[in-house]
Amino acid sequence: ESSEGLQSAKRPSPSASFDQRFAEIEIVSNLGSSLNSAPVPQSVNPVLDPIRRTFKAMREIAWNNHSSYVYNLKFYNKNTQHENSRVFYKQAVFMQDFEDDYEDWVPFSSYYPYYQLMKYEQLRTYFSWRSRVREGLVEEVSLSYAYVYIYELLNNIGVNDPAEGLRKLMAFRKAFKRHDASIDKYLIKWIKDYYVYYQLEASFKDIIYEYNLEGHFPEILEYEPELTTNLESLCELSKYNIRKSAFYKENSTLIKECLEFVINRLKSIFTDAGLNIYNIIYELSSKKSAWTPFKGALFYPRLKQPDKVTVLSFNEAYICSQNTWFSTSLVCTDGGKQLMTYVFKQMEAVLRKVSAYKHKLTANPDIINDSLLKI
Repeated sequence: ESSEGLQSAKRPSPSASFDQRFAEIEIVSNLGSSLNSAPVPQSVNPVLDPIRRTFKAMREIAWNNHSSYVYNLKFYNKNTQHENSRVFYKQAVFMQDFEDDYEDWVPFSSYYPYYQLMKYEQLRTYFSWRSRVREGLVEEVSLSYAYVYIYELLNNIGVNDPAEGLRKLMAFRKAFKRHDASIDKYLIKWIKDYYVYYQLEASFKDIIYEYNLEGHFPEILEYEPELTTNLESLCELSKYNIRKSAFYKENSTLIKECLEFVINRLKSIFTDAGLNIYNIIYELSSKKSAWTPFKGALFYPRLKQPDKVTVLSFNEAYICSQNTWFSTSLVCTDGGKQLMTYVFKQMEAVLRKVSAYKHKLTANPDIINDSLLKI
């Protein structure tokens, strides 16, 4: 997907953007020559002003670091995107402290915006606008410029650490939404990716509450990394559906209260033994998909990441293994299903007995596998 899908401008090909070299010739008139004489080109070496020299040096990073292989590929090709992101990152590092005060702002529109696509006047416009943004003045500007600035922050350009990067990203979102709220279409999902990739100290729930993002991540807010005591949720883990029992229909309140007591007691017993019952009930699914952080943005994954697992909800877990990312979900283990089946049946059996119910019920612990029984 494009980082600027709402704009209609057609994106130039990479070859048109990363290989822009220019030459100048001067035509010298000669009144005494024949009218058929060809003009003689003479090389010109103009003295560049400091800003033009900086821009030229920035462009040369692309010319010197971009493989000619990608010029024959489309912009959505994986190798092209990787190289474009790498070049953008190097250019962004080079330009991270540059400031400007250009007054004649020029618009800019691109399908995938980055420095190499900008003309001289557009580069001056962008860096002048960015200079003001860094001073706290977020003015209205072409959306493409805004996305370039967002790309910089996603790559931690111009910040001391990821925590500062997130603060600046969220401050910019709040200010720029007054001009164009469409940035949320991509920025919201990139905020989540930012947390997963950079592993911030605060929990993602804390980030959601701090920046008023509750409406965007309801499933993550509902998720708790501990075993619930809610009957409806626990019934999904059990092969025995207690809600179909005649005893339940007559004693639903009693069963719900007893289940809450039983689960809390089990959690306490496991905790005292140095175990987490939640990790016995749930595990990561074996079905994994390759995951790319900041999809649709110019992001260069320069960091070597340690192996780690980040669980945001039952349906959203991220695994980094040998610096490669995957996404997956949580599933109930076979042992977890067996345990919850036994818990429901044994609980109802005891309740039937103490309430002198007319029909008895028995629960066989042998339905639980041996390894879990030992635990």
